[in-house]
Amino acid sequence: MNKRILAAALALTMSACICGCSESEKTTAERPDSPKATVAGEKGTKIDEALTDEESTAEETAVDEPTLTAEETVTDPNAEQEEGIHLLKTSQRFVSIDDKNGFYFEVELSPTEAASGINVALYDDKGEKVADMADDGKGTPDKTAGDNIFSCFFKPKSKKAATYNLTAKIGAIETPSVRVRLYDDFDNDDFDKLREVTADFKAIDAKYRDNTGIIPDDKRDAAFKEANALAEKMYASGEVIEMNIDEKFGIITIWLDSYLPYVYSIDSLE
Repeated sequence: MNKRILAAALALTMSACICGCSESEKTTAERPDSPKATVAGEKGTKIDEALTDEESTAEETAVDEPTLTAEETVTDPNAEQEEGIHLLKTSQRFVSIDDKNGFYFEVELSPTEAASGINVALYDDKGEKVADMADDGKGTPDKTAGDNIFSCFFKPKSKKAATYNLTAKIGAIETPSVRVRLYDDFDNDDFDKLREVTADFKAIDAKYRDNTGIIPDDKRDAAFKEANALAEKMYASGEVIEMNIDEKFGIITIWLDSYLPYVYSIDSLE
């Protein structure tokens, strides 16, 4: 069995019950898009009361309309309301330092934007462009020309583990950011951190679980809310790269910056 699959299985076992651990090698594994990924904010519409021509003042009628830039006139203001438009996506949140291509990113434009020749590029959290994105179908990496999906590879120059928060800029529009992690081999510090995280979640759990090992129904929401707050805090600090919150079944899954996962379940600590 692949050593890296064994390493992931070992990590999942540790997240439920701390046991002896040893160093393992990692592999790149595709991860589903994190539900933590931000989506374009909802936009409300409100019509202000309008003045009649007689009520309008001279100053109001003399005000010039704001001038739009070339990029602003090309971008489609309605595109963000369409599902999937202007959402930056990646095929995987974790990539090994020795991966030859790095991370794959794509973003979909509206047909109007795609046909306009507008500039589309990937930027880091410092505002620096790290890659141009294209819809050329040349396979480097874009697969199909003319499908309005612009894509690119991002190969970090770092030779050590690092976290990146990236956005795509479509003319004057900037997408919500996506967090990815360049990782290296597991070491003892990684497993020590997993033990620490496990202890933190167990401490929360112990406040709500009774002597029969069950969290009563009237305390489940509070327990899950506190555990969720811890996961959110770790994500905000950069300790967690990806997280999945399943409120229906009371399960929180996080991936630490080492690529080790931890799973908390409100129903059981086993």
